[in-house]
Amino acid sequence: MKRDLKNQPTALGLPPSAFSSQPSAFRRGFTLIELLAAMTVLALILLMLGQVFSGSTKAWESGTRRMDQNISARAVLDFIARDLSGAIMVNFSNSTPHTAPRFLTLAETPDGTHREGRIVEYTTNPSHQLMRTVATAVATINSAYTGGLGSGGGSGAVAANVAAFDVTGYGSSNGLPRYVDIFMSVLSDADAQRPGVWAAPEKYEKRYTTRVFLQNQKGYAEQYP
Repeated sequence: MKRDLKNQPTALGLPPSAFSSQPSAFRRGFTLIELLAAMTVLALILLMLGQVFSGSTKAWESGTRRMDQNISARAVLDFIARDLSGAIMVNFSNSTPHTAPRFLTLAETPDGTHREGRIVEYTTNPSHQLMRTVATAVATINSAYTGGLGSGGGSGAVAANVAAFDVTGYGSSNGLPRYVDIFMSVLSDADAQRPGVWAAPEKYEKRYTTRVFLQNQKGYAEQYP
């Protein structure tokens, strides 16, 4: 009798046909095309995640810059408003924007013993800085509108990248406006570096305004010519 060798049990006790009858899916790996397709999908997902992260970072940085710019501009306007609120004489007329306001104000001396008069002027220079110039010498104050301010208080920049600045008084009383509107427009550091931006800054400027009421409405009838 001839023995059937094909169906002889193996060392595991199973006939060889038990292995050859397994589905082909269990006997082969991924093809190169399948691997390339999977890697392409993964690369696209990573690329989209990178773009989302980059966009979020840029939006955060842009918002932070705008917030810093707003805080700085508001601080400058508040500083000018404090300066101007104590004015007793001004060189600008009502309802007309003035780009170089000059005014006489009273301020306490550093030792706090008395109040002294000082001339304050705000102007913009060719470098687009808003400059504050102060003179405290009596001789300078007495001739403040016959020439330059001279020395005595110093000068310094209070804002940078200033596209426009002016003040406008309203409601004259005793030679003083009842209140003054301060207007200032500035550019961000990034926009200020754009080629040709200062020829037409309106597209990039951010505008700020504030209103200040002058306190010394009584007892002063004189106004600078």
